[in-house]
Amino acid sequence: MKKLTFLFLMSTCLALAGPGLSFAQVPSIPEVQGEASKEAPPPARKKKSRRKPLRTGSYSADDTAVKEPAAPAPAKAQRPVEPRRVNSLLFGTMEKLETLGALYETLRLQVSAETLAKISEMEKAAGRVAADYFKIEAPSPDREELKTYRGLLGGALQSVKALKDVKDRVKAGEAEAAILLCRDLNEAIDGELAGAKLSVPSTAAEAPRQEAEPAASAETAGNETAALAALSEVRKALEAYKAKEGKYPKSLSKLAPKYIGRIPEISAADHPATREVLEINSSDYDETPFQAITDTGKWLYFTDKKSKLYGRLLIDCSHKGAGGAELYQAGE
Repeated sequence: MKKLTFLFLMSTCLALAGPGLSFAQVPSIPEVQGEASKEAPPPARKKKSRRKPLRTGSYSADDTAVKEPAAPAPAKAQRPVEPRRVNSLLFGTMEKLETLGALYETLRLQVSAETLAKISEMEKAAGRVAADYFKIEAPSPDREELKTYRGLLGGALQSVKALKDVKDRVKAGEAEAAILLCRDLNEAIDGELAGAKLSVPSTAAEAPRQEAEPAASAETAGNETAALAALSEVRKALEAYKAKEGKYPKSLSKLAPKYIGRIPEISAADHPATREVLEINSSDYDETPFQAITDTGKWLYFTDKKSKLYGRLLIDCSHKGAGGAELYQAGE
């Protein structure tokens, strides 16, 4: 009876599945399991790695996470000076340097070594800007007149004057470093004046005050006389050239050899002997010719035909001569 019931159920299933399926086509349970095992093999068991994980940065037992090394703080950029305030800043620097000079002359008061170093650094930077503009070699930082406190103040003052006049003629950014140094120097001097930090060096306090500068040496006096004689000679040659050609030469070298044998060598004050010529093709100094002086000890010649100074020849030296006037004013 059971067998008949099983056959009946099986025939019913075959009828429902359709005529295309036979007993031979019905897969057995083991075969089905075999096919499944071929299609999806069991995942392989992963082996545990014995290598320790790598760590970067510092680590301690109390840390909940690895700490990365802190990035270095970016360098603080120095704030630039507003363009409309540059002239005011440079004029202020000049006034402060003149104040320091007056305090030294009257009371022998000097700034600290730190501020003195700022003055020296600014003087060199401003001098380089002017020298680059005129395409000449920058004055040596160890010139004789800069070895004294008074000489350093004077040199710094002249350099700031030159910086003020050429700052708008050089490429953008070339004068920025010197201008920033002027601002730093202003703040340093203000701090010393406000805190009454100026002092009298022991050497100056012990030495008796001299009422006048020591007399110039015979060699210095001789150099001055020779420079003034050379100045007169070249000026005569310039006038002779103009009378013949109807204009001044574009360069002093045009004078030789017809109007003068060669440009004479000069050695004004403490400057080394030179025949070099600084030429200024500009009318910017018509009202203030003294601002063109950078104290190089060389010849200074104005070549701009539209300038009031056209054809003017000077000695680029701000030292005082035997007559008490600066040498660049000689013969004026």
